[in-house]
Order: sequence, then structure tokens, then C-alpha cells
Amino acid sequence: SKDNVIIDVGGNKTATIFLNQMKKVNEFKNVIWFVPLGAGEQDNLNALETHNEIKKVDKDANIIFVLSKATTNDLEWEFLNFFGHEFLDTEFAICNQINAPIYLTIKSNPILSNARYFKKTTYDLSLNKTDFRSKARVEEDKQKRRKHIFMNRVKNEAIEYVEYLKNDVFTKLDELI
Repeated sequence: SKDNVIIDVGGNKTATIFLNQMKKVNEFKNVIWFVPLGAGEQDNLNALETHNEIKKVDKDANIIFVLSKATTNDLEWEFLNFFGHEFLDTEFAICNQINAPIYLTIKSNPILSNARYFKKTTYDLSLNKTDFRSKARVEEDKQKRRKHIFMNRVKNEAIEYVEYLKNDVFTKLDELI
């Protein structure tokens, strides 16, 4: 199709079934594969296995690893299992297995998991037009005032995270693709 399509198949048996079906399609000129992973050893082992399975399907695959839930700016320390280290025996490190893997990073933020309590995405929360600060100023009921202040924080956290995605992650993604 002329449209961009994103398919999230997870990293379990579904991924294997999906890749087997993709072999039948045999058309990969516009496919970009994203392989998300956390900092843990098992995440990296699974990501490397997924990478290798994708390469079996599409030997020229454009694969971008997504280092997700980053909590520090020291990525080489946090994602030791991805980058490896010269002083440690990290045979399973992806950078020891793949020459110059392409990656981008997505920082963690509590708003991502907390958004579910509102039954909305972080993006949806960021679009809320309610002026909670003004509501809090005029509210006489202490509990309702606290709720408005809390909702103001939720909205601001969502706005900041969406801006981070637009300005940092999407900019980096544009450079990679």
C-alpha cells in the first residue's frame, strides 16, 4: 500500500508465525524492522535471536534496535548487554555479535504506565485542554483542589513526554530512516 503500516507482533511465538508468513510475501524493499529491548540479559538474547530470524527472512533487512525504558544518560552502562564492555566477558552483547547495529533510545517515564489508569494513551492525555491550575485556584473543596493539581501534573507530564518523543526520538528516527 502507499500508506505506512506498523505491525507490532511482540516477541513470542506470534513473532515466529509472523516471520514465517513474511517469508511467503518476499517483498521487503520498504520494510523497516524495529526490535525493542530492555537492559536485561534475556531481553538482549531475545533481540539477537529476533534479529537473526529477520535476517533469515530478509538478508538485507533494515533493522533498528529500540533501547526502551532507558533511565540514565549512560547508555553503555545501562545497556551493558547491548554494548558489551572491554573489561567484562559479555559474549552475548549484541555489539559483539553484530557489526555497528543501528539503534535509538526511548527514555522511561512513569506517565507511560500511569496513563492506563485514565484509560488513555500518553498522547491523548497531552491533548487535554482543561486548565486544571485555574480550576484548582477557584476550588474551595480541598479534595477537589488536590485532584485538579494532580490532573495538572498528569497533563504536564504527558505534554513533556510527547514533546520529548517529537523533538528527540522522532528526529533521531528521521535520521535513521
